[in-house]
Amino acid sequence: MRNWLFIFMIILTMCGNSFGAEYYIAPNGNDSNPGTLTSPKRTLYAGASLLSGGDTLYCRGGTYTDSPATTFYSSRSGTASSPICIKNYPGETPVFDMIGSDQYIIYIRSGYRYWVIDGLHFKPSSGRPMVYGIIVLEGDHNAVQNCTFEGYKANNSSASNIDDSFIKVYRDTADYNTIQNNTFKNCGNPSGIGETGDCVTILDGDYNLVQNNSFSYCGHSSILIKAQFGNVPTYNQIKNNTITSHWGHGINLVQGTTSTDTNLYNLIEGNIITACAENLNYSKVCFAIYGNGNSFRKNVCYNNYSYGMQLQQRNQSIIGPCKNNLVYNNVFYGNYADGINLLIQDTAANLSGTIIANNVFAHNMVNLAYRHPGESWHEEIAVINYHSGTDMWGAYSNRVRNNFIQAYRSAWQNDYVDVYVEQRPNFAVTKKVSEMQATYYNCSGSSGCWSNNIYNVGDPKFVTPGNGNFQLQPGSPLVDAGIIVNDSVWGNLSYLGSAPDIGAYEYGGESPPPPSPPPPDGSAPSAPTGLKIIQ
Repeated sequence: MRNWLFIFMIILTMCGNSFGAEYYIAPNGNDSNPGTLTSPKRTLYAGASLLSGGDTLYCRGGTYTDSPATTFYSSRSGTASSPICIKNYPGETPVFDMIGSDQYIIYIRSGYRYWVIDGLHFKPSSGRPMVYGIIVLEGDHNAVQNCTFEGYKANNSSASNIDDSFIKVYRDTADYNTIQNNTFKNCGNPSGIGETGDCVTILDGDYNLVQNNSFSYCGHSSILIKAQFGNVPTYNQIKNNTITSHWGHGINLVQGTTSTDTNLYNLIEGNIITACAENLNYSKVCFAIYGNGNSFRKNVCYNNYSYGMQLQQRNQSIIGPCKNNLVYNNVFYGNYADGINLLIQDTAANLSGTIIANNVFAHNMVNLAYRHPGESWHEEIAVINYHSGTDMWGAYSNRVRNNFIQAYRSAWQNDYVDVYVEQRPNFAVTKKVSEMQATYYNCSGSSGCWSNNIYNVGDPKFVTPGNGNFQLQPGSPLVDAGIIVNDSVWGNLSYLGSAPDIGAYEYGGESPPPPSPPPPDGSAPSAPTGLKIIQ
């Protein structure tokens, strides 16, 4: 599964080191020039049109302004040994403020491959009109790395002048692309439920990698993975991204209805998400999931203004099912609403086979305004079922095992009211973890269950949870308290002791994270980056 990724990382290091031609553009150049270092062209369109396999276009520093912009459409491909590169001139920052109405800047079309876009800065100014986005990757084996994408907005509650996506991985031909080490900021419109703007979108593509990027102020989602044109997006990896101070969802995965029983096998791993739905009065979440067979592991979702994760089966004719997902070794802490919310709207069978294990659900439901009708304010997990008489645990093999589930207000509260169960239209009730485990204790066979969850240990001994450091201190009851989760697609996580630890960080195996971004009350410092995730 990872061989393709290793090979493409080698290709990226070759950008600018091949034996092809070198061309240049500069803000004071002229498109009638030959594109040499001493006689550069002026526009990205003119410079990129010269490129063939192995060539590099160097963009000199300064601001490029063309209005309206002319979209560059690829008409050639590189190769694995000779990619086509568009990159910044060493030590300089080219800024592209060249947005015209309803146009992209770079469009790598279907069938074209091995293009690398490296080190550019896209920043439309305040006077530019609203547009669809910046880069479209419709081909395969292409990369965007070390770039900055920054829309203009007047303030934190106003719309950006980017209406769609900064980068769109588009259609079922868009496979094996890499988006890494970029910064994305200010995309879309945050106003109301019909908001726009997904900083990075994968529509139908397979085997794409989005890693080590930074996101803030994305209107609908920071990262959207969605079935759109008849294909379903499979085997994509979303890894080690930092998402903070944003308007919409952190990571949004929508399967659609094309193939309701197909597993997607996407991997969501090692992402840090905080301050989701900042300054807004409607619900956006760290992870909004409407799809089958994905793995979510070693993510940290904390101090958000809404839910941690929503696994939802709803509007079957539009969105589709949510089955067979693995949610393990994550942290959900200090969020305004539930740590995790499972919602069934059409049929309980379409939210089944879920494994929720080795996670931390703690100190959630911070804001009492997010309580469900009749519930306690000490809630970590919520189950909402629109079908009376349907038992989603015993009948549909959803399993909640070896998690740390514990409320905190002025102190850690053992076996308090931590689970909310609503069976519409008949009843809603809050339960203790011990009650759930007494009812659904049998994990043998294919039945659903609640088993071996920790709820009565007091302080879990995180290092500094308020600042986003959820490493475990010596003597933590979460060390060696997990179970092995069989991830047949992405491989099992390694561990150091007699069993996996609970949470995102294996005790003794990782370096301390740096300070974190502010929680909803604004009392903590800046965002964590560079967290080491062991596998």
